[in-house]
This record gives sequence, structure tokens and C-alpha cells, in this order.
Amino acid sequence: MKVAFGSTIYKEGLQYAEEFSASINAQTYKDFDVLLINDNLTEVEGESICHKFHNPSFLIPSKGHTIFETRTFLLEEARRRGYELLVIGDFDDCFSEERIENIVKAVCPQYTFYYHDLRDFSGNLQFKTMPPTTEDVSMILEYNYLGMGNTAICVQQLQEDFLKTIYEGNTKVFDWYLYTRILAEGHKGKFVPQTNTYYRLHERNLAGSIAETKESIQKEIQVKLEHYGLLEKRMPELKDWIEGYKMLEERFQKGISISTTTMRKGYWWELLENPKKGEK
Repeated sequence: MKVAFGSTIYKEGLQYAEEFSASINAQTYKDFDVLLINDNLTEVEGESICHKFHNPSFLIPSKGHTIFETRTFLLEEARRRGYELLVIGDFDDCFSEERIENIVKAVCPQYTFYYHDLRDFSGNLQFKTMPPTTEDVSMILEYNYLGMGNTAICVQQLQEDFLKTIYEGNTKVFDWYLYTRILAEGHKGKFVPQTNTYYRLHERNLAGSIAETKESIQKEIQVKLEHYGLLEKRMPELKDWIEGYKMLEERFQKGISISTTTMRKGYWWELLENPKKGEK
């Protein structure tokens, strides 16, 4: 199996380059290449990062500079270069030593992507539980536990034309958009146990909150309206969902109390449920 580890590198993450590269060099599985999409570094800066890896590494000039552009381009490049499995990680994160090995062992024909636990740098789980498989788009329609930092994709299973349409996902929650689209195409995902990404928590990468504050509720309504609005072109059945969250937004603006879910697993965007759920 031809395997690559892929990431986007950028100036704001340079302070984490040593930890990031050390984490990749420590992997117990050794037969993989490193693909680095160069977002905004000089060529000299980018090459200096490439030289930190023990494995063959390739610096690729970015096609665009937004999250959705660099991440989609990474998928396209991995597919174009013939890699079968792309293990993905963010430049400011670190990974358990057996991450790539465990994912490679888990690969089987029934599944297109693989996901695992996400922890903070103190070792605390970010999600209480993870489902053993993710086989239907409904599983992440109202919340999300799949990010490109804790997943890997068999990129040859994604059609070239399909990847071109992913550039429609111009959103801050691109990973949620990507995996919703992949699942809507009929692909499935599998959980890989005893495998971790260590996620650096700071303001620019906090996707969602389980705290019931006015700000978190408002942010979730806005994110979901944007998310479902982008998906509606491909999933017209989401029209009712958009109407439901517009109703919530109107209630929120009028200062009317909005109920939140009570049984939570700590997933991103899990505070609110579609208010039109159950309607025929």
C-alpha cells in the first residue's frame, strides 16, 4: 500500500514545527512519504521543514490559501500522485507513535475513511465516545466528530470529479462539510482504537463548544445555517433544516429561550437539534 502523511504548513504554525516533525519521525510504521502543502511560507522556510523528516518529503506550492482550498488540494495531490492512503494531520498537532501503523492495519475494502480519538495535550479525550463505524450521513448531520486531524482517507476511492466539487465548501467548518459530502456519496468510515491525535486548543481552531452560553448558541445557529446552506445544493432535503434553524435564529434575536440537548457526547455543534425533526 502506498501511504502518505499530509498536512498544510503555514507561518503561524512555525513555532510547532519541531514537535510536529518529531511526532511524524517517531511513527512505528516507516514506509510512507510526507506531503506538505505550502500555504504562506517562503520556499526556503518550507524546505527547512522538509529537511526535518526522516521519510521522503515533498513541498507542494498551495493552490489557494483558504482552509477549504488547501485541504481539497491536498486530497487532489495525494490522489494524483497515486497514494492509496492519506493520513492527515494539522501542523500544530502531534500524534501517537502507532497512529499510521494502526490505521494501515485497519484498512479494508468496505471503508473509505478511518478516524480515531482526539485528545488535548494533557491527554484528555475531546469526545466521550466514538461510534465503531460511520455509515450514514445522518450520523454527523447535526454534530461532528470527524476532522482532518483525526482521520485518514483512501483517496483513490474518491473520484476526481467529486473532489473538484469539494471546492464548493467555502466554510470555516470545512471538515464537517467534507465528511458529510463523502458519506452522502455512499462511502463509510471505521473507528481505529488505541490511536490518538493530540489537538492543540486555541481560539483559532476551536470548532464548537458544549457550554450553554449565549455566544455558543448564537455561533452554532450561524454555523449550521451556513453549513446546511452549502450542502443544500447537493442535498435538497436540507431545506426544512434551514427553515428550522432560521426559526431558532428568529427566536434567539427576540430573546426567547432556546432549549438545548441534554444527552451529549461532547461532539462539535451538539448543543442544538433541528426544531423541525419529526415533522412529516
